[in-house]
Amino acid sequence: MSKLEQIIWLSSGILLAIFIELQFIPIWRFVPSMNPMNPPVKYEIEWTNAEGAQLMHDICYVCHSNETVYPIYTRFAPISWIAAQHVNEGRDALNFSEQPAPTISADLLVAYIQSDIMPPALYRSVHPEANLTPEQKALLIATIRETLGSRY
Repeated sequence: MSKLEQIIWLSSGILLAIFIELQFIPIWRFVPSMNPMNPPVKYEIEWTNAEGAQLMHDICYVCHSNETVYPIYTRFAPISWIAAQHVNEGRDALNFSEQPAPTISADLLVAYIQSDIMPPALYRSVHPEANLTPEQKALLIATIRETLGSRY
């Protein structure tokens, strides 16, 4: 075995050992905001349309509520850290479980959906079900406007 092959094997072994060790170190012990547990739900929005409500829960509530269900692959570091960070950012921007309906801007939500800012492109690339069809977008927008009101 050449010197280069030895270095590659040693480096690979070290990286594998680090990866395995990371699985046993919960990051939320050091950074509590990265805890994947859901805080209690304070507010529940009564969506006017059952289909629209289901779409909201399937697509939007993943990051914008305290009802996040993490996929199995997010149980492994460092993916778990990335997922927790993204959910925290989503909850900081808008949290359906922490904000009463009158404080949520329907117009802003609609603008984000229409401009394809939401759901984010990275999320859509990993979750193809989040690539909304025009019909789904229309249903989501109508449900948001009916439930939260709109100036338009």
